[in-house]
Amino acid sequence: MSESEPLLTESEAAKFLNISSGTLRNWRCKGKGPAWIALGSAIRYAPGALRKYIEISTRGAG
Repeated sequence: MSESEPLLTESEAAKFLNISSGTLRNWRCKGKGPAWIALGSAIRYAPGALRKYIEISTRGAG
């Protein structure tokens, strides 16, 4: 994680991925989706982890 990139809230991460917060929450509860960080009761996402999730989820001809 880069120090210049602050951690994102669930809402910010959902916006980054263009999905709803509920979808992101469901994925987390099912052990799916991008890596996340628990800071006490606060859930945060590193922007790099979101980019990595997009990269590994990309399908199609290449």
